[in-house]
Amino acid sequence: MGEPLNTAPTLGDKPKGGDARKAANGKKHKTTDGDEISVAMLGFVRSVPRTALVWLCIVLTAGLLRLVFHWRRDWMLRCTHRRCHLRVASSVLVIERYKKHTSRFIHRVKIQRSTSPAVGEEDAIDMEKPRLYVPDMVSRQFKAVTEIRYFRHKKLCHVWNGPSDAFERLELFFSDMPLERLHEQQPLSAGEQDGRRAVYGGNSINIQLTPILKVIFLEVLTPFYVFQICACILWFADEYVYYASAIAVASVASVTTAVYQQRKNEKNLRRTIQQTDVVEVVREDNSTQTVQADRLVPGDVIVVPSHNTTMCCDAVLLAGNAIVNESMLTGESVPVTKVPLPARPDVRYSPQQHGRHTLFAGTLVLQTRYYKHERVLALVTRTGFMTSKGELVRSILYPPPVDFKLEQDTYKFVGMLAAVAVVGVMYSTYTKVMRGLEPQEVALDVLDLITIVVPPALPYAMAVGIIVGVERLLKQRVFCISPRSINIAGLINYVCFDKTGTLTEDGLDMKGVVRVSEPAAPPAVGPLEEVASLPVGLFTTGMAACHGLMLINSELTGDPLDLKMFESTGWELEEPDMDESTKYDVLAPTVVRPRRPDLVPAHLRLQELGQDPVPFEVGLVRQFVFASSLQRMSVLTRRLGAKQMELFCKGSPEMIISLSDPATVPADIHPVLDGHTQRGFRVLALAHRALPRLTYARAQRIAREEVERELTFLGLMVFENRLKAESRPVLRDLAEANIKTIMVTGDNMLTALSVAHDCGLLPAGAPVVSVSVEPTSGCGPRLAYRRLEQTAPPAAAGHAAVDVDAGADCRLAVTGPDFDAICRHFRELLPRLTVRGAVFARMRPDQKQHLVECIKELGYYVGMCGDGANDCGALKAAHTGVSLSEAEASVASPFTSQETNISCVPTIIREGRSALVTSFGIFKYMAAYSLTQFISVLILYEKDNSLTDFQFLYIDFFIITMFAGVFGMTKAYPGPLSKRLPTARLVSVAPILSLALQVSLVALIQLLVYWNVQQQPWFVPYVPTKSDEDDNFWSHENFAVYCTSSFQYILLAVVFSRGPPFRRRLYTNPYFSAAIALNVAFCAWCVAAPMAWMSSWLELRAPPSLQWRLLLLGVAVGHAVLALLLEHGLVEALVQERLLPRLRRLQSSQPAHVLVTAQLAAEGAAWPPLADGGRQLSAGELLKDHAPRNGAPMTILRRGHCTASV
Repeated sequence: MGEPLNTAPTLGDKPKGGDARKAANGKKHKTTDGDEISVAMLGFVRSVPRTALVWLCIVLTAGLLRLVFHWRRDWMLRCTHRRCHLRVASSVLVIERYKKHTSRFIHRVKIQRSTSPAVGEEDAIDMEKPRLYVPDMVSRQFKAVTEIRYFRHKKLCHVWNGPSDAFERLELFFSDMPLERLHEQQPLSAGEQDGRRAVYGGNSINIQLTPILKVIFLEVLTPFYVFQICACILWFADEYVYYASAIAVASVASVTTAVYQQRKNEKNLRRTIQQTDVVEVVREDNSTQTVQADRLVPGDVIVVPSHNTTMCCDAVLLAGNAIVNESMLTGESVPVTKVPLPARPDVRYSPQQHGRHTLFAGTLVLQTRYYKHERVLALVTRTGFMTSKGELVRSILYPPPVDFKLEQDTYKFVGMLAAVAVVGVMYSTYTKVMRGLEPQEVALDVLDLITIVVPPALPYAMAVGIIVGVERLLKQRVFCISPRSINIAGLINYVCFDKTGTLTEDGLDMKGVVRVSEPAAPPAVGPLEEVASLPVGLFTTGMAACHGLMLINSELTGDPLDLKMFESTGWELEEPDMDESTKYDVLAPTVVRPRRPDLVPAHLRLQELGQDPVPFEVGLVRQFVFASSLQRMSVLTRRLGAKQMELFCKGSPEMIISLSDPATVPADIHPVLDGHTQRGFRVLALAHRALPRLTYARAQRIAREEVERELTFLGLMVFENRLKAESRPVLRDLAEANIKTIMVTGDNMLTALSVAHDCGLLPAGAPVVSVSVEPTSGCGPRLAYRRLEQTAPPAAAGHAAVDVDAGADCRLAVTGPDFDAICRHFRELLPRLTVRGAVFARMRPDQKQHLVECIKELGYYVGMCGDGANDCGALKAAHTGVSLSEAEASVASPFTSQETNISCVPTIIREGRSALVTSFGIFKYMAAYSLTQFISVLILYEKDNSLTDFQFLYIDFFIITMFAGVFGMTKAYPGPLSKRLPTARLVSVAPILSLALQVSLVALIQLLVYWNVQQQPWFVPYVPTKSDEDDNFWSHENFAVYCTSSFQYILLAVVFSRGPPFRRRLYTNPYFSAAIALNVAFCAWCVAAPMAWMSSWLELRAPPSLQWRLLLLGVAVGHAVLALLLEHGLVEALVQERLLPRLRRLQSSQPAHVLVTAQLAAEGAAWPPLADGGRQLSAGELLKDHAPRNGAPMTILRRGHCTASV
């Protein structure tokens, strides 16, 4: 497999002129988030002369050129190969452009030829029989070929297509095929199966572990570590053994940690997705053969096991029913019934539109059912990485590029330091050559100067803060598998939350019911009653019968709402065997009955003359499953011993009321309904109809529209969607920190709005505007903005109500189908939608990921918090993904919380801000340390003097390494999150100004001390002698510069160690405080009264004047005061907090979301333009407005159940 070579924006690979013709392939594919990605394929064939010349240059440069080619592998491809047409190419360069990012991949073109059958096989006589089968998407046939040319890119196979003269990605063969033809597919022979497998590959989603040696080399050969290796070699050559050994040990530890973490992540991902199983495959003679699951190919007909099996491929159901758990795809652990695909010639197959007939890979088959125990058959449509599970894994392996400026700025800053080093090298070389020094000595000093300016310990120093952050998160029960994500988390200013299991509990509570008085009296609404207090009657029978629950392994399973509703009745459910069902005159009905028959009223007990009373049992004859466009479900029932059937129907109150006889609907039902919905409750309505003339045979054929009318309205069922206790305070804290929060859920709009109001995501009284796309007669779709009815209590007393015309305060709500339509027809609305949006309902997993990408495009730093596998794409696409699950989502997410609530989000942001400020501080400190030492050495080089080896060792090891190690141990600030974000750019005004001022002050102080010591009467000038070959730099100049710079290194650590609002105060870090105290005491001791062993070890020549040495201490104190004033008074208080915000408001190069917000504020009440004169949408209109349009499919997370209707 190829590897991404570079993600930096570039236009250098854009094919032009003849290159475009040679490229042959220039296509656009959809990414996992729905955006288009531009793909260009360039063909290359090896050139022997070029290859020989390149390797000669590699040898002459001692491998340096090969190292450069390792960093840019496409350069080596261009240098050793020549461009050619793709039809003769031996290698392919794939160039992907995604927004402003460019990635390059190199793949070898492989040739697969047909193999002759082994002797003894049935077709061994025909030695020329082709054994490769390639799909022809035009004729919808598999054609036999003798040879294919292909390569695999991002786990998908690209095969050369001669007629189109291009490499084409293998697509879903059965997509867009008439349903009738899918039923006509015949079982494959073993030969056909082998031929298709040679093209499609095995049906496996395997993640190969990268060899340890390869991981080590890839880590070591990064630019920073290469520089460290060169520096250590130089130091060892210069006999600077101690510090070189320390850096070598630290580097080995850092590489070991990185390699261990990568291997651990690979193993976790592999363990999570790896699956081995055996499958029964139907053969040509209708017999079955048990094969390994990885041998399946598209077109195989398989037998679906009877229970508890995980699908290893995507397959369409041909015969029988299956009950599956699709939590891997939807995040909802709700059994879904799959039915056979209808054999219609006029409808074409689509996995999305025919999801009710498709078994998706990774989903759990709980149970299969078919008459007379016949086999449940399915046709394999997709295998391996082409399946739904494969797409999920590929979105994890190849996420969209994340643009984080800190890493780019790090290289820019190092480049600036390198430029300074070049200037210093030129100056030092000139002065040393002019003094007649030996070339070898000049070269050694010059190279040493480079290692001083560009600190080799920088990667170690940068890693310490991140490692400490990971450990602190671990103590707070948050696991991090991507340490680099901690810094990015500190910039989060926009967080998307899933609803179910994230903001709310997984289940619901039954609040009570509101019954209507008996039909004999004028209908009236009763009070809210507990279900336990209800007598057995029509209402309790409807609650016990109108659901989609089923028994799986003797355990009642189904939608949580249905489960709560049924359990509240105290009834029991039974699924009798075939031979026990004759008394109901139906096949295997589901039966419900009260657990205590003695509670059944006498008038409901049926008894024939001379016989015992008939038990009160209700058989469920037929179920009309929930449909989002119909907003209801219903069930035909027949009571044991009764002579008629009955219908119970439940759904959205508006829909049930519209289907009911108006004479049975109380006049005051709407105020009661509004009162419950405004309190955040979830409300369903229940109705009934007697069907005296309906027979069982007709019941199996009758259309639901014929029976779902003229209903008797029974009342309302009220459910409470319980909010997690931590949701409201966390969202309040995020809002107070100016962090925008939205809800992205697969649930319906009304429930999402209710929860959003309840948790505070939508302010009380704030107007909510629905954004929808409506078809028109002839001029294309149009946008419609409508205010929604109040779904939360009005603003509390003392708070002014928000006017609907206050455009700047309204919040937008949109559903998944409308979001798709906006992306297709009104993309210019997306910036406003993401800035003003608050609730995104009915969102599919791919739509969630697309939304995250849209938010990122506006310049937001996006966090995503979810708990299901359906959130994986969005978790991976976000800058910071937080999973509340330890299943599939934890593999895609950088952060996983063991606390299954959103309290971890501010914790991660808080630690991220602390780590980011720490990284900036350490980077500035290491840069300032390098420049400070560079200045010291340049000053001393002026007289052929320098710092001694042990002086270097004390500075580098006992001061710098110590401070770098304890710098990041200052804990995150525990108070409220600050409204001000930490600086995101290293190469920006504040960091550069801070560093420039501090380094300038350092240089000024050192030059003043250096000049002052030479003016003293006791001063003895340094005179180089031959003994200098042993580096005898013992002198007053050396003492002055070394002692002054020693205090400066300590002072710079204090200056760049920031406290609130992102980190705690400096003194709260005991290790840092101890390091300051020890080093200040030692340095002061060396200056004021150096001991003999100190002078001998550090080669110090202390001035005889105690007064001057005390003056040197005074200079250090004065420098500290000036440095702190410059950093906190000038840079932070004046420049960063006052001047820069004003300048940013005047700049046009602000993040896009700032410009959009300003534009919306300027428009005020003019946007959004409300339709229908600002009339409010009722709940029923809202649900109708968001039903699928023009046949567009709507993915319902809770398929087949009424819970999605309100």
